[in-house]
Amino acid sequence: MYKGRRFVYRSVKDIKADIDTVKAMSDELTAVSWKMGQCGRITRDVGVAVLQANPYLNDNYCFVTVFNWLYSGGKTAFFRMPIA
Repeated sequence: MYKGRRFVYRSVKDIKADIDTVKAMSDELTAVSWKMGQCGRITRDVGVAVLQANPYLNDNYCFVTVFNWLYSGGKTAFFRMPIA
């Protein structure tokens, strides 16, 4: 999954900022879904609508990952913190 990517330790602050970004993207996709009459479901049409409104998101790895996670039914995430 992470081929070509070097492992790095990140600060808790950075990780929390990433979580906030994912939450904001999830909330935006859900809001668009409700506006489109999809009852909060993340569908291909929702993704297309968001990308038409904001084409730069097509190249945004985070957005693509969040969309695919929600589209495939993702609801939770698991984080493992190392024991110091």
